[in-house]
Amino acid sequence: MTPVHPGYRHPEADLESRLAALEPVGRLTPATRGLALAAAATALGRRDLTRGVLRMLLKRGVPADRLREALLQTYLFAGYPRAINALAELAVLVPLPEGSAVDLEPREREGHWLRDGRALCRRVYGPLYERLLRTLGRISPDLGRWMVVEGYGMVLSRPGLSAPERELCAVAALLPLDVPDQLRAHLRGALLVGASREEIEDAVETAALLAPEAREEAARLLEEVAEAHPAP
Repeated sequence: MTPVHPGYRHPEADLESRLAALEPVGRLTPATRGLALAAAATALGRRDLTRGVLRMLLKRGVPADRLREALLQTYLFAGYPRAINALAELAVLVPLPEGSAVDLEPREREGHWLRDGRALCRRVYGPLYERLLRTLGRISPDLGRWMVVEGYGMVLSRPGLSAPERELCAVAALLPLDVPDQLRAHLRGALLVGASREEIEDAVETAALLAPEAREEAARLLEEVAEAHPAP
């Protein structure tokens, strides 16, 4: 076993007190900050950490249905396994209604997902939207369509969370994953859908409670994005 440096501190040590310390200086509501923390914990993939974070957030009054939405969308950024594990932990703490079952019947909204996905993806990527589609066309046209229809249409256009909240959760989920291009895109996207720079900084600081090694790079990317997209 690798010896632990005497000054080392686990990311989750004193997490509740460190989260509370952000509240007087941050711009996010406690609930939205909690959603960002839950997204970051899910992306990190440690079930014990996710369980502890969810238990703490529920105790602090973050609504379970909003947490469920934040966890659900993380499969787009961190994959099905981590989203499934996080949702399983939440279901232990707050069970779904008795008789809940997977619905495999056709849904009326399926015809709207392409329309909604195009509209939201265009909002998130702004002037880079067409370039994004051209890039995905060269990489994988199938993935490009799935991203727009499933990612932005079916998932990120769902009711339950606002577009700024969803982008802030995306930022928090991406921060620990060492994917700077995607993190940059969603830092920009958060600005373009209406989150303020201060709110994004708060989401970054919240996620960095669990991934402190990623804070500096995220702050640099946000500075870069904010300079290119100054507030009106």
